[in-house]
Amino acid sequence: GNYVGYASSTANRSDTDEARTNPQANQRVRGIGSATLTRNFFLTEIPFDTYNSSRLTVNRGPNAILFGVGSPSGILDNSLTRASLGRDMGEVGLRFGGNESNRETFNYNKVLIKNRLAIRLAGLRQSENYNQKPAFQDDQRLFADVAAVLFKNEKSSFLGATTLRANFESGKIDSNPPM
Repeated sequence: GNYVGYASSTANRSDTDEARTNPQANQRVRGIGSATLTRNFFLTEIPFDTYNSSRLTVNRGPNAILFGVGSPSGILDNSLTRASLGRDMGEVGLRFGGNESNRETFNYNKVLIKNRLAIRLAGLRQSENYNQKPAFQDDQRLFADVAAVLFKNEKSSFLGATTLRANFESGKIDSNPPM
């Protein structure tokens, strides 16, 4: 499998403290070490979650270096959802699990000016409880993405619309991971 049991690719032993505090780095690609984690191909330490993801790209091995941020192990890229100028849409998700765990998500896209301005909001509230007490993880996040067409460039045969995009995320994770 891909689980290596320690976060540091240079360590020769299992570093359980690092594995507990940075579980995202506990993966191995092609047996080399941890892959570089990115969001929209920018380096990140923000844990991945599907509430605001549109796609996960795995680029293994030296090919990842071609993107300029990868390691020889590879790159894991989380592509974030984007505001859509086409139509309003939304979804709400609820999940309940053992040990009184729960997860609530929402994802809503609103067109403010048709084909010119849109905003997308996504939120997450998750409470994960484990059999081993007092282990838990509480995760709260809010994500916003804005798309605005500044110039349509209708008279150009080779230029498309000039679009401004911006996104923001705020979150808080409290946890006491199990050993």
